Amino acid sequence: MRNLLLAVACVSATTLVLLADALSSAAVILCVVATLVDVCGFVHFWGLAIDVVVGINIIIAVGLCVDFAAHVAHVFLTQRYTVLKYYNNTIRFSQKCNPQLWWHNSNN
Repeated sequence: MRNLLLAVACVSATTLVLLADALSSAAVILCVVATLVDVCGFVHFWGLAIDVVVGINIIIAVGLCVDFAAHVAHVFLTQRYTVLKYYNNTIRFSQKCNPQLWWHNSNN
């Protein structure tokens, strides 16, 4: 438990320094805590022993969670889009990548 709290503390300090926004940093930390609860909960309910493999899986889960959440927070902090413009750009990009979405009217 102590190591998990240390991991959350390190992630908290790093994201607060690098993102320089308390709300975005709190969102990233919330994602990390939710991921830790999820992974450690499954480890407990599956009856796995805490060994090297489980430890590496927890470290990878935290790393991927921090990577994704921090990049999403950074994009929302640096882009100057309104919600409607962001939605329309997302729909246009999805239509280019996925032809099944061509039916959607993105001229809102």
